[in-house]
Amino acid sequence: MRAPVILLILVLLAVPSAGLQIVEFCPDPYLRGEGDAFLVIEGSGSLDGITIDDGEGVLAFPPGTRINGRITIAEEGPAFLSTYGTLPDFEIRNATAGIPDMRHQGMFAMANRADQLVLLQGNRVLQQVRWPEDVTAREGQIHYLENGTWDPRPRFPGQSRFTPAAFLNVTLTAFVSPEGARGVLIGALRNATEEILISAYELEDAGIARELSAAHRRGVRVEVLLEGGPAGGISPAGRGACLLLNQSGIPVYLMASTDTAHARYRFTHAKVVVLDGSRLVLGTENLNPTGYPPVGGTGNRGWGVLIDDPETARYFHGMFLHDRAGGDILPFTLAGEVLFWEQGAREESLTPDLAPRIFRNATVTPVLAPDTAFLVEDLIAGAVRSVDIEVASIRNSTGDRLNPYLLAAIEASRRGVAVRILLDGSLYGTGDPEDNDEMATTIAGIARREGLPLEVRVGWPDDLGVRCIHNKGAIVDAERVLVSSINWNENSPSFNREAGVILEHPGVAGYYTEAFVQDWNRAAGGPVTGNTEILRGAVALLVICLLLGLYLVRRR
Repeated sequence: MRAPVILLILVLLAVPSAGLQIVEFCPDPYLRGEGDAFLVIEGSGSLDGITIDDGEGVLAFPPGTRINGRITIAEEGPAFLSTYGTLPDFEIRNATAGIPDMRHQGMFAMANRADQLVLLQGNRVLQQVRWPEDVTAREGQIHYLENGTWDPRPRFPGQSRFTPAAFLNVTLTAFVSPEGARGVLIGALRNATEEILISAYELEDAGIARELSAAHRRGVRVEVLLEGGPAGGISPAGRGACLLLNQSGIPVYLMASTDTAHARYRFTHAKVVVLDGSRLVLGTENLNPTGYPPVGGTGNRGWGVLIDDPETARYFHGMFLHDRAGGDILPFTLAGEVLFWEQGAREESLTPDLAPRIFRNATVTPVLAPDTAFLVEDLIAGAVRSVDIEVASIRNSTGDRLNPYLLAAIEASRRGVAVRILLDGSLYGTGDPEDNDEMATTIAGIARREGLPLEVRVGWPDDLGVRCIHNKGAIVDAERVLVSSINWNENSPSFNREAGVILEHPGVAGYYTEAFVQDWNRAAGGPVTGNTEILRGAVALLVICLLLGLYLVRRR
């Protein structure tokens, strides 16, 4: 009996691995010397006879190696550990104690710009991936296979990998900026009893900084994570707010590239406040006087939401903890600098045109960029009746390809869905060849040529009574609403840390639709077609004629 059992075991050990494939690799990491370059193989079974060939060298596993899931192979174990916080299963060089070494022939080394990985079983090719043919070579990018497709979204070292989730029966408070925003935020900060965690692009408001200091004094644990290199640098008001928090004993952290780690995101651009692990405030606006203006202040048009739900809060709490840990996190320091600035001393909110409103039994789906930014495109692509979009601007992708979110809206209109798009007037006619006058012309031209139920308007700040449209929102089928920090350009959903939610509830959708329609109607006098260039030419010609007439009169 013993001999057949041994024979069966030997046969099983000899069975080749099943479904073996390379599912992830990073040939050009940020770390100097690129010791943290790696590749990941997935499958099950024996790895005897399995090799990886890059054209200059061949890797093989130690005899008897088996796989059941994933195996990570790194250039150097310690370098991989420093970047990813864990040791690889195998290493190619450096012979680190405790990490098995790959067997290799020749000079196996994944080149940065052009190379290949060929997975073989004996002489049979199981898989081949080449760059730049199959994936785009880019410093720091982790190439990964998902549903048979390489790199559906860019991914970089240290970034989170949150998956879609939906939370049911949620109570929330919907609000719009500028009028109703400050009261909701300040009220939430004052009601916190245990913890306040903030992830934001900027914090420049003295009143909000004082509220956080007051919370800290009453025993609430407060932590703040901000972008370390915002456009134009950290402003004097931002430095002042951070200094006030530091002097109150509140730690402030900045995400930025350091000597030992590259920033995981181009910008941390979220605007999230997690309170007591059970509630959160999230929206389009930074923690600035323009996003949450005090009495007498002029603010941006934006949308926000206070969500009272422990499960949703736990999801964003996890985002904060992930982003807070890493070599790209630096403590804010401002030694020896004394700043004085005063703003937002009065904490009453403006009288809102549309007061904050409480809703119950909503469904909330978090949207994180870059992790699940595709949910925005899916939301619009799923429209069957209507799509209302209010955003600061829309920028097309590289090579004049239509923005994927915009393309989803246009495709919806081609199915007969009524689409309205409202853009910010302060970004109209700025001289930038991609600002909102060009985009409005493009959208209106498509609508006119194809006879689509697609309209575009530009909202002038004075007409809307706001500083600018800073919104990044959409309403679909009068049922689902996107409230998020994601700008409609190529960078924001692909390379930034962004945060948002999709809210599913007809009452919530009705609330934001009311806000949208108010702005849409006030923007009725703005340019809405592709004839703006003709109009500009006519005006310019009229001015020239008037000047010429005045010149001739004076000559007489």
